[in-house]
Amino acid sequence: MPSYEERRIEITSAVRDTDPIPKVPRAGDVEERNGTRVQIMHNGVVVEEGCYWGDWTTEIVRRLRGHHEPQEEAVFHVLVERLREDTPAPVMLELGSFWAYYSLWLKRAIPATRCLMLEPDPNNLAIGQRNFSLNGVTGEFIHAPVTREHGAPVRMATESDGVVRRFRGLSVDGLIADKGLERIDLLLSDVQGAELDALLGATRAMQERRIRFFVISTHHHSISRDPLTHQKCLRVLEEAGAHVIAEHSVPESCSGDGLIAASLDPRDADLHVDITVVRARDSLFGELEWDLAAAQNWRHQARRHAGTARRKLRARVERLRARRAQQHGLHVDPEYEWRSTPSETQVRIGAANPCPPPPRGEARE
Repeated sequence: MPSYEERRIEITSAVRDTDPIPKVPRAGDVEERNGTRVQIMHNGVVVEEGCYWGDWTTEIVRRLRGHHEPQEEAVFHVLVERLREDTPAPVMLELGSFWAYYSLWLKRAIPATRCLMLEPDPNNLAIGQRNFSLNGVTGEFIHAPVTREHGAPVRMATESDGVVRRFRGLSVDGLIADKGLERIDLLLSDVQGAELDALLGATRAMQERRIRFFVISTHHHSISRDPLTHQKCLRVLEEAGAHVIAEHSVPESCSGDGLIAASLDPRDADLHVDITVVRARDSLFGELEWDLAAAQNWRHQARRHAGTARRKLRARVERLRARRAQQHGLHVDPEYEWRSTPSETQVRIGAANPCPPPPRGEARE
């Protein structure tokens, strides 16, 4: 059986949605530049070799000639081309920027792009900064997580090293105010399960139509802790009046994440991108029925263990009652059963033979 990484390489590189996108010579190749080994992306952007999850991503980029997420990149290419037609100086906000590749892509296509990148992991943030430096461009890097409420305190373990850090979270609405932004032309989010909070933190901006394009990565319930994350994000955008350009769920992905691309701008009402939809059984996380079966089995096991625990507790309490009754010279029928309301005889016995309180940690009568 192939390893996780081998399987991921095969699943992703089997989808060829990005093949029609123009590519520079030697796209996907690795070479050394000024002492740093870099990989050439499809558009000529260079990134540190292995900077995004290591060797398996490098191999995907090599096989796809400069691409790593064929479904999402096919959509992103169309959005970039639309912005090139009508927006000479766009503003892009990348939430969970990591290696900052998508920001670099738009910056390469439209040099006047203002790039703001939000990333809570300091090591991942540094990778994005180095990639910007490799390409001779600048951007605004912000060390913080995105949250629904602006300024909310956050305590989280960062992805690269597991170190628990404290942050002041930033909302999209708050960032727009803090940075004095009139608009965001492209908001891209890959925030490892916090995508619904990110959208809800942009409520005012959506109401005021200050965000044009959304590209949202949605995550498996093992990451987001909610099996309906994708559906809830889609509903938030649709209720805000967004036009969905392309969309696939987590089980339909060749790269592990779901995708929602949408626009709030009437100019984009004609925009639609056809992308491959992967069969759930062939996707990274597989069919949801396996998760459902596991959950049902867990519930059955939990009920069985709870029943065993109740029986053990009842037996312990009955032994305790018998021992105390013997201490007070009472006879206890072994067939005695608990009653929710004591009988008159029990009340009289209890009044005549008061029992001391049980020791700490033992069950009370």
